[in-house]
Amino acid sequence: MKYDWWLTPSAMMAVYLVQLEARLERAKSRGNALVFRGPVLLRLMLIVCLVVLPVFVVMHWDSRDPLPGICLLFFSFILVFVWPAAFVVDDAGLRRILWWKPVVMIPWKDVAEIEKNAAGDVMVIGMGSTLTFSRFHVDPERFEKEISKRSGKLKINKPKFLIDLNIK
Repeated sequence: MKYDWWLTPSAMMAVYLVQLEARLERAKSRGNALVFRGPVLLRLMLIVCLVVLPVFVVMHWDSRDPLPGICLLFFSFILVFVWPAAFVVDDAGLRRILWWKPVVMIPWKDVAEIEKNAAGDVMVIGMGSTLTFSRFHVDPERFEKEISKRSGKLKINKPKFLIDLNIK
């Protein structure tokens, strides 16, 4: 089997470019609300995969060995559920919007704690639920500032297990 050495660096570069775009792109303002979405490049890559994978499977279908084709079709179906959530920050609270799940909202008065892990993901912990804003969403610095200001929690904590392990 031929090894395509360039695939791994290409995939790593794509992940880096998505993170870079997330830091450079800004949240959209809608009235008094801020909308934080996944970067355009990430959404574009998902759309391309959703179209290209089924076409590739159909063009290279092997009736003698259908398992690889079935696995690729299943993988492309799973990609639909990987679509990044949109986070809306407004006067009422923080909302997470996914197309396949009900909207989850944490009112500002219910925010118990805000944590940021070593990877850069921010978890807003409410009384009834936890919302995770990943490092792949746009404008992470502004998100941190807005949730700190609106929730009244001026400090973003490290997760408890990192403190217990004395990791700085």
